[in-house]
Amino acid sequence: MKSKIIAAIFLAVFVSVFSGCSGTVLAEERLFPFCDPDTNRYGLKAADGKVLIEAKFEDAKAFSEGLLPVMTGKKWGFVDRDGKFAIEPQYENAGSFSDGLAGVRRNGKWGAIDKSGKTVVDFKYDMLCEFSEGLAVVINDNKYGYVGKDGNLVIAMKFKTAWTFSCGLAVARNEFSEPFGYIDKKGDWAIAPKFDHADYFKNGYAKVRQGSAWGVINTKGDFTIPARYDDVTNFSEGVAAVRYKGGWYFITEKGEGVVKKTFDQVGEFNEGFAPVRIAEKWGYLGKNGKMLAEAQFDSATIFIDGTASVTLDEKKGVIDRSGVVRWIESEPAGDDKAPPQIESTKLAVTSFSPVLDAKIVQGKNFIYCSTFQLAWKYLCSQIIGGPVKMEGDPENAEKLNVLIGDDPVVSDDAYFALAGFGRDAIASGVNDGLKAKFGSRAPTVALSVGADEILAFAYLFKNLEFKKEFETIKSPIEFTGANGKKTKIASFGIDCFSEHDKDQKKMSRQLEISYYDHQKGFIIRLSSKSASDEIVISTVPPRGTLKETFENIAVLIKNGSPADAGELDNPDKTICDRESFRMPKIDFNILHFFTEVQNHKILNETPALKDGKSYIIGSAAQSVRFRLCEKGALLESLAFGNVFPTAVPKYHPRDLTVKGPFFVYLKDISKPYPYFMMYVDNDELLIKK
Repeated sequence: MKSKIIAAIFLAVFVSVFSGCSGTVLAEERLFPFCDPDTNRYGLKAADGKVLIEAKFEDAKAFSEGLLPVMTGKKWGFVDRDGKFAIEPQYENAGSFSDGLAGVRRNGKWGAIDKSGKTVVDFKYDMLCEFSEGLAVVINDNKYGYVGKDGNLVIAMKFKTAWTFSCGLAVARNEFSEPFGYIDKKGDWAIAPKFDHADYFKNGYAKVRQGSAWGVINTKGDFTIPARYDDVTNFSEGVAAVRYKGGWYFITEKGEGVVKKTFDQVGEFNEGFAPVRIAEKWGYLGKNGKMLAEAQFDSATIFIDGTASVTLDEKKGVIDRSGVVRWIESEPAGDDKAPPQIESTKLAVTSFSPVLDAKIVQGKNFIYCSTFQLAWKYLCSQIIGGPVKMEGDPENAEKLNVLIGDDPVVSDDAYFALAGFGRDAIASGVNDGLKAKFGSRAPTVALSVGADEILAFAYLFKNLEFKKEFETIKSPIEFTGANGKKTKIASFGIDCFSEHDKDQKKMSRQLEISYYDHQKGFIIRLSSKSASDEIVISTVPPRGTLKETFENIAVLIKNGSPADAGELDNPDKTICDRESFRMPKIDFNILHFFTEVQNHKILNETPALKDGKSYIIGSAAQSVRFRLCEKGALLESLAFGNVFPTAVPKYHPRDLTVKGPFFVYLKDISKPYPYFMMYVDNDELLIKK
């Protein structure tokens, strides 16, 4: 029996490596030089557009390995991400750092320096290219050779063409009239020169041309894709694109097709998806052969850090890996702009749970958001007609089923949910419902939902802005994780409260010290413009689960501070003179896949599913963007699943600095449980300073 996929998309928004030939290398922070058109000066920006270095240099090249080549006073030097000179301007020209070295020119000749500015390769070459795999191309009198990181010539200058090494091989040829081949690091031919064109190796493969026909070879020189195509791309994430008789299609390293259909134009796969063009419109294809987003955009880029850029009718937007598009016109600016999305697999010590009843493990951060639970509820109520029965009884499925009868833990005006089949235009129904309820703030769902597939969707929005912004604390908190690691963290709050400071007085009205024990910790409740919601911060030790910890916090809030308080335990619920409240800033955007419920067959036989097909859950995920700062709390969560189908006091001033593990949750005061809760055990999710 053929299995079908139910596409269950769980979305919520709250406001309150390059893999090369030698293993996986963590991606470097993506920073870019930019030019101010008014001054024609250069600076440095982060990927989110934040200016890190004001435009003040005459020129700049690519930021790499922590340093930016810049020109000032017609001399080149290198600055760090803060704009401070690491190597003073003194060179006629400079390249970016790679392999720990950078090419620089002095007195008309090129050499190389290390990050201390020490000369490693003498200034004696007409040109020196970037280092890769320990070697750099050098040129003298139109002859190419290779120099090592010790400054010695490793491969004699005997070639007319020579490229950078990758996968232990480099493209080269003896004369312009001769074919291309590949040399090894001794300068010997590893793959004989026999190609009319050759490209770099990437992930063990390189595209080559013989005559007018393109193919792909491996590092042994064997064709893995025969040279018979009009064009071909290099393999990326195990997939290459080939063009034949005017159409593009994708094949695997084994030569197997990814999807039968052809495309007018394609881009490379990155982070699981590739942009593809059909009849002048762009969409995104997944490696499973399914469209993430149907062809509808005027332009589309590859995915980087969880998002890709798209345009439509002169509007610019970003699409994430769940298929949701946000148009830039409606995106928050400046400090409100979401950070780049990353996958939870890149986080070493952070875990997600689809339910609040999640066991806390020392040494890990834990994140719970109710949106996955909310969408599961709609899948069960509108499609299944009861709890989802799954083959293998996967972890958390039973806990999710137990909760489907509970009322949502967020007010009706704050969420939208819907479930249905693709044949019933569920995607259009979702977008229409979002726009009707949330207006311009609503995201656009660009997902492709097949006729027999099911989409279950939930969206939640909360804006918990403080009436009076708290202070940005200038000095960092020294945060100590449960593992003892100390990290300097950016913070907000009230620094040394004074009854006579009118601004601090307004801030203090938003803060209630619900519990304080100098040995066990404290609990603070923050109020916002939303009278129905609260932000709770707790440093009391965790219980066994997030749910048990929340229930313990609720009891402590109800009972208040210990009755036998000594001089170190002021029971006053308001902040007093000379006391400071300092809270770590948080801002993250994470995509997590609940693999424990993926690829499990649904066993229910309900009227909606009695169509002769079986259904499996293909994927189940949740993205969470959460920010807590002086302005308020902001949480943006998207989850998706593919089921295929003052005065001198009597007491010592209290220490209200959150400088170790803590909990934070957002809760509708009329509901029994929070709609978002997280435990911060370490610094992985905090803003470093």
